Amino acid sequence: MDKFLHKSLLYDYYGGFLTPKQRDAYIMYHHNDMTLSEIAESTGTTKQAVSYMLQRVDKSFAKYEAHLKLIENRSIIKEKLDLTASLAVGSNAVRIKEILSEILDIV
Repeated sequence: MDKFLHKSLLYDYYGGFLTPKQRDAYIMYHHNDMTLSEIAESTGTTKQAVSYMLQRVDKSFAKYEAHLKLIENRSIIKEKLDLTASLAVGSNAVRIKEILSEILDIV
């Protein structure tokens, strides 16, 4: 999984645990491609404080994922659903693949 996708999934699953300041800084840095200096200026803090905050967020996300394994389990479920779809044959194959596709969209 590429780094950008992984960071996006971490934010999707665990971003609700962030404080508003952490969430804003994370979005500015990872989604809006702002530099640490730009974020510091925008938030009225120092570049060092922004850097430290983003490091803490990354550590928190890693800790959450280590315990909850939501991204790891999502990947396993997706692999199993893809395999099931490839094995679907017969008159119900099209409908089975549609249902599996709907499930994949959810996970």
